[in-house]
Amino acid sequence: SPFANVTKAIKYEDGRIWEPKAPSWIDGEQIYLKDALKKSLNNIAAQLVDEFGVDRVIEMAQRFKIDTENMEPNLSLVLGTTDMKMLEIIKPYQTIANLGIYHEQVRITRIEDSHGVVLYEYTPKQDKVISELVAFKMASMLRGVTEEGTASALATKYKLLNNGNMLAGKTGTTQDSKDCWFIGFNHQISVATWVGPENYGINYKNSQNWYGGNTALPIFAKFLEYCLNHGDSAKGEFDFK
Repeated sequence: SPFANVTKAIKYEDGRIWEPKAPSWIDGEQIYLKDALKKSLNNIAAQLVDEFGVDRVIEMAQRFKIDTENMEPNLSLVLGTTDMKMLEIIKPYQTIANLGIYHEQVRITRIEDSHGVVLYEYTPKQDKVISELVAFKMASMLRGVTEEGTASALATKYKLLNNGNMLAGKTGTTQDSKDCWFIGFNHQISVATWVGPENYGINYKNSQNWYGGNTALPIFAKFLEYCLNHGDSAKGEFDFK
């Protein structure tokens, strides 16, 4: 069912009020979750977590093997207020790309000596996190972001969705553009890019014009262009049955 795209006051247990604003250009419309996701509407994300509860959000993050030690159980965590490494953030996207199966992240998969004798070979560790049907639905929603939403430059400017190539992903921008990121994936590759200062005390000039879609996304696009021009390792559809 659709959500009301309005500025809704959400009350914390301690009495505090949080009001994530609805964009003025579509304030009051009924909007489906897929459309809210591709437009990156914070007020709809806030309504969703208010409906299902913060504990459910943290529980789902744990299912995706995200380290939740620093996650504070407040409603704004759905907007990315928890400080987190990119290796953690990308885990759900990798799992969706792998048909709902989480694969442990590793840096070294094989070691050979100078004679080609295998000294070590990694044995994949995996876990079924979500069903293939749920993974398909989530990938479909995230494809909307790259085809028509905040990451549509991948299709219009960079032409990366041509010739049957499919990409899904999500842009992200934290307060005052301190963190701008983009994660893109298909069944062959998952890539996370981030733009931001090492020290949050640093302020940008014209930061009101900095978003994940125009800072981190171009880095992803250039990387993917390189991959596509040097083989087929990054080209793919979503291999759902």
